Amino acid sequence: MFKVIFTKDTKKELKHLNKKEALIILNKIYLLDFPFPLNLNIKKLSGSKLSFRLRINKIRVIFELDNEKKEIWIKKIGYRKDVYRFF
Repeated sequence: MFKVIFTKDTKKELKHLNKKEALIILNKIYLLDFPFPLNLNIKKLSGSKLSFRLRINKIRVIFELDNEKKEIWIKKIGYRKDVYRFF
């Protein structure tokens, strides 16, 4: 079982979303484990070995996988138009 870790910035980003969206996102994030469940819309990001994105309607969650420590680091949460500027 992988441990999900949020950064300070991602906690702030989650608070900026409305409560309904935030609850949906949190539920999907806590379903994350490796290997990824097939019912989640997850794709590997190009240019990075262990970076992935989780798609929930117009919102994207960018996360990194740390296989050695069994951790999933949530790096960015936001709408599609803004979230990819981070990378």
